[in-house]
Amino acid sequence: MVHGVPKTLGFDKTPLVEYFQHKYPGKIYNVVVPMDLCALDDLATDLVKVRENISKLVAKIELRGLADEGEDVDGYTGEERGFRGRLRFLWRRVKDLWYRAAHELGFSDEERLRKLQELRADLEMEMAAYKEGRARGAGVAFVVFKDVYTANKAVQDFRNEKRRRIGRFFSLMELQLQRNQWKVERAPLASDIYWNHLGSSKVSLKIRRVLVNTCLLLMLLFFSSPLAVISAIKSAARIVNAEAIDNAQMWLTWLQSSSWIATIIFQFLPNVIIFVSMYIVIPSVLSYLSKFERHLTVSREQRAALLKMVCFFLVNLILLRALVESSLEGAILKMSRCYLDGEDCKRIEQYLSASFLSRSCLSSLAFLITSTFLGISYDLLAPIPWIKNKLRKFQKNDMLQLVPERSEDYPLQHQDTEPAERDP
Repeated sequence: MVHGVPKTLGFDKTPLVEYFQHKYPGKIYNVVVPMDLCALDDLATDLVKVRENISKLVAKIELRGLADEGEDVDGYTGEERGFRGRLRFLWRRVKDLWYRAAHELGFSDEERLRKLQELRADLEMEMAAYKEGRARGAGVAFVVFKDVYTANKAVQDFRNEKRRRIGRFFSLMELQLQRNQWKVERAPLASDIYWNHLGSSKVSLKIRRVLVNTCLLLMLLFFSSPLAVISAIKSAARIVNAEAIDNAQMWLTWLQSSSWIATIIFQFLPNVIIFVSMYIVIPSVLSYLSKFERHLTVSREQRAALLKMVCFFLVNLILLRALVESSLEGAILKMSRCYLDGEDCKRIEQYLSASFLSRSCLSSLAFLITSTFLGISYDLLAPIPWIKNKLRKFQKNDMLQLVPERSEDYPLQHQDTEPAERDP
């Protein structure tokens, strides 16, 4: 899959075919250059909305015309000489004046209908360009090779050329194809691609990601910090006056045992609210934010959603709580030297006997256990991919990367002969 192909090529894939045939002679099976499907999807959506608005506006104008004809048929009878008839006549005059003023200012229904019809004609003309093959391309090309070895070698060649492109001269064909802006990678499965996202501009994608990250930051500030502060204040209150906390706990226990309604309120509902908010609402919001980013593949969208979820739970369960608790406990320790007696100082020392490192380790272990039950993949906590790519440079034999791995997409043809070859 080649990113950065000029969109002005449209459906004309001849320059790309000639370039790859020259670079890899006899190894090209097909080259697919899709149209700008993102713009086509937006165009179809806008066209449907415009047609619906036109039908609603036409129905409104026809209904108003029928109402005016009904009033004209009534005429001025003897009944309209009374007070009610004068009110109806005055209301009709006001409506006529309003329609005339709106028509003069260009806000009448007829003017809106005319503009919508012009917009529909423009959209249908753009849609005809897609049908006739005169539309812009998506800026992406799919190159199908005849064997997997050549496909892997092509990906590696383009990546190596991208690292050493300083001081390199490009031919006229490469300049026309904007070869210096290409980004080449292995193409995903066709079922994994969001085809209606092909053609999205880089500027719009960056703006979407900035908006999503800003929204995620606000969620971390306003939905995680209060939870961390409340839990830290609760632990700090136990340091200062543990007896009051114990008495409050005893009172809550008595209240829960007094009636089954209080038991449900104080035991069942808080856990349900926490579970629904932390494990249903927030993951759904993060999944919607990842969908708003318009990723090219479903797997990238799911990975982005899981990464956001991991970041949210890390900040919520470990970082903010540990930082707030450590700062509050440090302040209380300083105050205890001046305002608290010896027994309170012993209680504080007993409470703080566990170090900050041990608490962080326990919180991390609890997070991993929670992630296991939630189904979050442990691979997300592994080193990020670019570290792995850096480590690959130190491998001795680079040609091993060109050999295809055993997978479902490219099964080995000689699997039956392997046991015979292994026998001495």
